[in-house]
Amino acid sequence: MAMLRLMFVLVTTWFMISGCEKALFPPDAQRTPYERFQVLRGHYRSATQTNAFGGEQPALRERLQPLESR
Repeated sequence: MAMLRLMFVLVTTWFMISGCEKALFPPDAQRTPYERFQVLRGHYRSATQTNAFGGEQPALRERLQPLESR
């Protein structure tokens, strides 16, 4: 019984650590119909921006501004 439990824990841990092989959706795919509408009208806003350390972070301030203020 202990051996079976150990095998179960090891297999479960292996599946959790291994993760997915590739992303479900490509990073450049449009997420919503509204985003596609914004691209067609020329009002597209980037979803991420580069921070001071070179990493990606959500561009919340830009995306939450009214469209007329751009």
